Amino acid sequence: LIGIMFWGMLFSSAILFALSAGTAFLLVWQYTRKLVLNTASIVFGILVTLSFKICLTKYLSRNTAGFYRKQPKKGNIAILALECWGIALTIGYMLARIIKITVCAVFYLGRVDTPVLAEGGLADKLDKFPHVFRKEILSAEAHRHPYI
Repeated sequence: LIGIMFWGMLFSSAILFALSAGTAFLLVWQYTRKLVLNTASIVFGILVTLSFKICLTKYLSRNTAGFYRKQPKKGNIAILALECWGIALTIGYMLARIIKITVCAVFYLGRVDTPVLAEGGLADKLDKFPHVFRKEILSAEAHRHPYI
């Protein structure tokens, strides 16, 4: 029993030290700092959105008993609120993309030697959605055709 207590404490302390030292190292090292902060901001944004959605779902879904709604009006309002939340997120994301590309085009208005909105231009580095869209199309087509 004493051996289990000793080795358990030793290994848990070592794992905790390795995780905290590794996190501190990744945050302090200049090559990984930008990547870690970008990843942390994305994770934070996703967690805020998911926590809001979970709280809203928990609060508004208390009116069910099995598959039956005790208060259908409250359930319809909950579904409407979640749909509006998804539409608002989509509109916000699209507005951010529009503003980003417009500002990029305004700054490069007089430059005829640099492609702005074409592949390899500045907007190509700022907005990754066209690449994601092409990858999604390719993955969908690859599941339909055996030779792609």
